[in-house]
Amino acid sequence: MPKWYGAVPPGQYTPVIDALMCLRGIEVMTGFGLALEIGDWTRFTGATIGSYVGLVPSERSSGQSRPGPDH
Repeated sequence: MPKWYGAVPPGQYTPVIDALMCLRGIEVMTGFGLALEIGDWTRFTGATIGSYVGLVPSERSSGQSRPGPDH
């Protein structure tokens, strides 16, 4: 049983938090936040989850072309 079970009652997010805590840098609060924010993990693939959480840079612009490096 993980050490955090005494601090937080087990619930629907327990398996997800346990899995996320296997990743370096993810502890209980981060795991819980991700589990709560993402909810249904089946709607994402490995390629789309990074973009959703802001780890993949993207650009949205309304113009025909993007400005050069001088702007």
